[in-house]
Parts: sequence; C-alpha cells; structure tokens
Amino acid sequence: MVPLSDAVWLEKQNDISFLWIDNPPVNTLNAAVRKAVFHGISTAMQDDDVRALILMAKGKLFCAGADIREFGTPLQLDPPILRDILDLLDQASKPVVVAMHGMAVGGAVELALSCHYRLASADARFSLPEVKLGIIPGSGGTQRLPRLIGPEKALSMIVSGDPVDADKALQDGLIDDCITDDLAAGAACFARRIADIRPLPRTRDMTAKIEAARQMPALFSDWRRRLEADPKGEDAPKACVDAIEAAVTMPFDAGMVMERTLCMKLINSPRSVALRHGFFAGRQTSGNRPGHR
Repeated sequence: MVPLSDAVWLEKQNDISFLWIDNPPVNTLNAAVRKAVFHGISTAMQDDDVRALILMAKGKLFCAGADIREFGTPLQLDPPILRDILDLLDQASKPVVVAMHGMAVGGAVELALSCHYRLASADARFSLPEVKLGIIPGSGGTQRLPRLIGPEKALSMIVSGDPVDADKALQDGLIDDCITDDLAAGAACFARRIADIRPLPRTRDMTAKIEAARQMPALFSDWRRRLEADPKGEDAPKACVDAIEAAVTMPFDAGMVMERTLCMKLINSPRSVALRHGFFAGRQTSGNRPGHR
C-alpha cells in the first residue's frame, strides 16, 4: 500500500487499484481526507496499468460523511471540497467502483452517487440525514439521487433523512449489486468485468427517471401541501423539495447551483446552528467523538 495521508492509502493489485479510507472512528471526509482521496483518484487515472479503481474503507462502516465540526469554519471550503472530488469523478477516464459496508451517511452517499458503479455488503445502510440538522444535501445528493432512483423515492429518502438498507437500495437502483461474500474480492471481480465498458455511466447524465417525473405535475405540489400541514413548519424539508424539483426542471449544472444556494442559506440559519449545537452536546454527553453525522 502507498500512503497518501495518515488516513488514505492506495493499493495496486495488478490491473486494479484500491483507494482505502481509514480515518477512525467513522471515516469522515474531513479536509485532509478529501485532499488525499482527490490525489488518489488522480493518480489511478494517470496510471496506464490500472483499468479500474475501487473505493473502500476500513473499520466498522464505510463513511459517516462530512465532519460537521468544519461547518462554518475555513476548513469547510478548504480545497478540494467534496464537489471537487465529484467533478473529478465525472471527468474520470476509467471506471470507479465504490464498495460500501456498514453505514454510508450524507456526503458518503453523495460520493457514491458520483462513482460509476455502486456495490454494498448485505449489512450496508444508506442515508442522507442532512434535514435532521436543518440543512439539505449540498454536494449533488438532491440532483443525482433522483436521476438514479427517481424523484418520488428520492423525496422520501431525502425529506425524511431516514436510512434504507441494502435490499431496498438494490431494489430501487441506488446500488448495482449486493456482495454476500468478501467485499473486496467481490468488488475486484466486478471491476475487472466492467473495466472496458464504455461509455462510463455517469449519474449526472441519466435522464429517464426525471423525464418520467415531468409527467407527474402534482408530485411536488402534493409534497408541499403535506409539509405545509406539518405544525413544525421546518424550512429544510421544503428546501429539499425545491432542490429535487430543480433536478427535474433544470439542467444538471443549474440544479447544482440551486442546491448549493439553498444549502448555504440553511447552514447559516439559526435553526441549523441550534440543531448542530444540540447534536454536539448529545455526542459529548454520550461519550462519543463529536462532529460526525
């Protein structure tokens, strides 16, 4: 293995490379990890002997997403931000396969959505829980997930923030296959099988399911009515609906701008600040390491 940082390693196995994240306890995508992951992807793309790259993680879970301790600090925008990594994946010349186990949360799911293929172990669970912190996914989750599983299912997953298990993820199309044996070995076999398939399947280019949603004009108005009836009157769920509607009605890049605008507005809102403060306090009280969603 070649260390790219204290928490990220690149391992070459003949014509396949593995990019490992090992950032205990929950493999958050902090600034240092993002830099190393960006470098690892770039290195694999430039290696003529590598046919495909596999992204995996050590420990009990794949990744708990962003380190929310960086929110509102310079580290939040320290390049490369997560969106830079996802843009790099969109430009990749070779297939990138992500193989996930345990939990994949928030930014980890957004990272997976930008890979060309998604695999998971049977115990895997996936969530975009940003709404529970008073924000929305800010790195393409509201734009790529509807293209992959359809806007209706994406609304249910993102507005609730609740996790889905591997069986449902496979049924809905969030993942391409469930690996029941050794995840790394299964991922290597899968990667070699698809290594020469072109064009590479980019989630941002998938339009069939969002085009179908254009024939469902009441979809978003029905969700808005449902949220208006909620006595809590939270802003984040309503912003989720706005962002997912943008995925259906706008070109991809314009939808990404809309998502980011909505997310940044909510991050600075008193409600989100209070929810994050409560999250930190709860983690500290329970004795867990703070700062991870």
